[in-house]
Amino acid sequence: MSKRGSDTCKVICFNRRKIETLRQALPPVEDLKREAESLKTIGHPGRLAVLFALALEECCVCDLSHILGQPVSTVSQHLRILKSAGFVRCRHAGKLVFYSITASASALGLRKRGFPGRA
Repeated sequence: MSKRGSDTCKVICFNRRKIETLRQALPPVEDLKREAESLKTIGHPGRLAVLFALALEECCVCDLSHILGQPVSTVSQHLRILKSAGFVRCRHAGKLVFYSITASASALGLRKRGFPGRA
């Protein structure tokens, strides 16, 4: 039984043209599965924090460790996972390795969002 103010349609109807257009626009199921796996990568708060920081500026693992208050080994693990998922890339400068976000991570809009709770 439908409640008043429900978030569903009160009648069953559909727009055939819209349905066909959107069906054709959807990626294949295998591509969606791959994308879902990739997005699971950023579901971890630590990895998301790394991406937020890197969206603002390129950093080495030591900088990120201090920014996040986590051991270098933990941050390195996050970076390895993010790199394998295609969200970060590294640049070698002598004995240092600097990390930055890729276009895939930029597409998430982290720069626009900024850090939650900050002005």
